[in-house]
Amino acid sequence: MKRTLAAVTTIMIAASLAITGVSTANADDAVAPVSPTTNSATANPAPTVTPPTPAPTVTPPTPAPTVTPPTPAPTAPIVAQQSADEPDGVPTDVPAAPQLTCLPASALSYTYNPEDNTGTATVADDSGSTGKLCDPVYITAASWNYTSTTLFPQTLNSLLTQYVRVEAVGEYKFGAVVTCGQGDIYASNSDYIVPTATLETASNWERFLNTFGFSTTTPGYTYMTTSNDCMDNPTLPLVDPTPVTFTDACGVEGDRVIMPALTSEDYTYSTSDMTSKSGVRTVTVTAIPGAGYGFGPDAVTSWSHTFKTDAQNNCVTVSGDPEAVDQSCSDGTASGYLTVAAVTGVVYTIHPVTPGGADIIVTGPKTNVVPGDYLVMAAAEPGFILSGVTQWKRTVANNAVDCSLPILAFLPSSVSWVGQICSSSGTVSGYISIDPTEFLSYFVGTTQLTSARTAFAPGTYRVTVTAPPGDTIDGPSSYTATITKATTSCGNLDPQSLTTLAFTGFDSGAGYLAVASALLLLGAALVFGARRAAKS
Repeated sequence: MKRTLAAVTTIMIAASLAITGVSTANADDAVAPVSPTTNSATANPAPTVTPPTPAPTVTPPTPAPTVTPPTPAPTAPIVAQQSADEPDGVPTDVPAAPQLTCLPASALSYTYNPEDNTGTATVADDSGSTGKLCDPVYITAASWNYTSTTLFPQTLNSLLTQYVRVEAVGEYKFGAVVTCGQGDIYASNSDYIVPTATLETASNWERFLNTFGFSTTTPGYTYMTTSNDCMDNPTLPLVDPTPVTFTDACGVEGDRVIMPALTSEDYTYSTSDMTSKSGVRTVTVTAIPGAGYGFGPDAVTSWSHTFKTDAQNNCVTVSGDPEAVDQSCSDGTASGYLTVAAVTGVVYTIHPVTPGGADIIVTGPKTNVVPGDYLVMAAAEPGFILSGVTQWKRTVANNAVDCSLPILAFLPSSVSWVGQICSSSGTVSGYISIDPTEFLSYFVGTTQLTSARTAFAPGTYRVTVTAPPGDTIDGPSSYTATITKATTSCGNLDPQSLTTLAFTGFDSGAGYLAVASALLLLGAALVFGARRAAKS
């Protein structure tokens, strides 16, 4: 029994060890074994221990090298970017774009050559700037001419005078050639300095470029003068230039500078046409003496004019063209007329072309005229300027109207008829009824009907209506009247001829006939009265 138990125990232990060996092999397949440390003093190696799997080591990404961004263009600011490896909300190392600023006055420098009155202005760039000056500089290079052997007075040579605006990075050439006189270089931060036509002496409006404190390698005044020996010629013929005039009209296209035609080479004209930033236009014309000529001591040699805007000039236009109405009868008089549109600041004159006659001053919207051809002219009142069309040709036709004729009237015509009937006393004739007036005439054939009723034998009759010359019949001008025969025997059917029956000759209805006749006469009187009133 004991041996049996021992054998069973041995078998169980062996099975257990076999199972343990299989499990350890599987673990070795999953994790690499750790080499044991051999101790020279120990004969048997230490048991193998499987350590826990360590957390994987994460190698941090190599940071990108720091790069200094190039200077951005003024219109393309740098926007900081976030790398994909950075968590949201963590700023990058890229610096924010710098704020661009305008260039100060210290960025401008200039040079000036007094030998020929020329120079150069230079605006230097600066990193992080907009490339433009905070305050532009307006340079005027003026050329003056001596008028005598003294320094003053001088006249502006506007043809050689130059205007230059300095506002951004770059170089700007300026200058004005001087042959016999003075050259000046002016400057301003607000607008161009426009020199006067004549310089009697140094003036307060003159501000020279050298007074601004800009950097320069050629210090000194920015003006020069030539020797007035160029004017020392006692035999020089003197002339007085013809004045220049200006026309200040509505619209830029209407403004005019009128310079006299030159018939010799004594002098010429030069023109300066300047428009300021605010839109004000100034034109200056200067007379320049020709070679071998000079101007007299009292000669006016320059003319300047600042043109006004349309609002300042009180510009007006005619809103509608005049109209012509042909001849007709008005209040018994034959007349045509012309009409014009009333416009504040405009007066009209009518000039008869054919037939001729004195001009007519228009005083109202309608002006009666006889037939003919006319010229209607518009002009501006003092303080106004008229633009657009100012003259119109119009014709009033002669319609050969005779106003002595009666005024046309529309006259109503009225014709009715009744057939033959029987009454207790016998046969009653049929009749034709009209509206007797002095205006319309009624005829059956050549016989005129003059009574309100006219008896007719049975038959068909044509009634015609005529009106006085010039009047119109309001209704038919002819009627076809059929007088029917009585349908039964009345006992005395004697034929009746064409006779006029008195209203009282009927057997019945005398009262009604009298009332009807009175009403017809009243209507005729009303028509006659209306017509007479129209004539008057």
